[in-house]
Amino acid sequence: LVVHALEQTLKAKGTFVLADKALDLKVELAGDIGSALGAARRAGVPVKSNIPPGAIALGKGEFQLEVKGKLDEGLTVSLPSAKLRVAGGTVQLDGNVTLTRGEADSEGKRALGLDTLHTDVALRNVRLSSLAAIRGKKLPGLDGSVSGDITLRGTKQAPKADIDLLIRAK
Repeated sequence: LVVHALEQTLKAKGTFVLADKALDLKVELAGDIGSALGAARRAGVPVKSNIPPGAIALGKGEFQLEVKGKLDEGLTVSLPSAKLRVAGGTVQLDGNVTLTRGEADSEGKRALGLDTLHTDVALRNVRLSSLAAIRGKKLPGLDGSVSGDITLRGTKQAPKADIDLLIRAK
């Protein structure tokens, strides 16, 4: 399946086995998030976010997501070396999260929730002023960049993060 809409491209390929609700799906996304939000806004869709064009972009072939598992039990969501252009720099994601079904609620529904997390995030030269602009803010008289690595591991009950960032401000 290939969808081109709002200046974005979505490619999805996979299988779903109805008998045991098994999913094996690969999704590739490409496009500029700010441009998509602007196009939606121009089409009359109420959009709260003011992410400017160029602030967050997914290059062709650079952002792929994989989802595998059984819907009644749990899913593994993987981002193998996904790259985003963010605020004048890059953010690379590499890892996976495991989602499992919890206990049944009063209506018998079992929500899907985080079980384990194993993800690495690398930031390279992400501009502080551009990050602020994504949030609709300004940094008068200040600019700079942030680079570094974030390692996320563990479970919902015992998450762990190792953060090593360098912020250069001027």
